[in-house]
Amino acid sequence: MADKSIDLLQPDELSSVEKKRAVFIRIGTIFLIVFYCLAVVALFSFGLVVVRESRVVADKIELEKARLSDLQEGESLQLLLKQRLSSLVKVVEVDGLEPKYWLNYLDNLVPEGVAIESSDWNADGEVELSGIASNAVILADFLGTLKQATDEEKIARTTLVSATRQTEGVYSFSLEILVQEE
Repeated sequence: MADKSIDLLQPDELSSVEKKRAVFIRIGTIFLIVFYCLAVVALFSFGLVVVRESRVVADKIELEKARLSDLQEGESLQLLLKQRLSSLVKVVEVDGLEPKYWLNYLDNLVPEGVAIESSDWNADGEVELSGIASNAVILADFLGTLKQATDEEKIARTTLVSATRQTEGVYSFSLEILVQEE
C-alpha cells in the first residue's frame, strides 16, 4: 500500500465515453443558451411588430370614423334637402310640369359652390332662378352644365339675366330657364 499514493493536485483521467458526454453537455448547453436568446429576441421583435401594427390599425380606424362621420353629415343634409324639396313641391303646383322631377333635375345640375336662393315657376314652363356662386369659375361651370343640358334637349333655353360680383368676392346671379314639357 505504500507504493500507491494519491495525488490530489492532478485530476482523474476521464474515459472516452465520459469525455464525449462532457463535450455533448457543453455543446448542448451552448445550443440551449443560443436558442433561448433567439427565442427572447423573436418574442421581443414580435411584440414590437404587434404594437406598431396596432397603432396603424388604430389610426386607420380613426380615419374611417371621421370619414363615416362626414358621410353621415352629408346624408343628413341630403335628407333635409329632400324634405325641403318635397315641401316645396307641394307648394309649387304648375300645370303641365312635374315640379318634383324638375326640382330634382335642376338640383343635380347645381355644382358645389353654387347656392340657389329662390326659384319662381311660371305655368308656361319658365323658371326664374336666383342664387350665389362662390367664384366666377364655379358660375361658369354651372352655366356650362346648363348649356350641356340644353344641347341634350332636356332644357329648351337658358338665359343669364344678370351676374354681379359682390364685395365679398361671391357672384350673385339670375337665370331664366325654359324647361321642355314632357
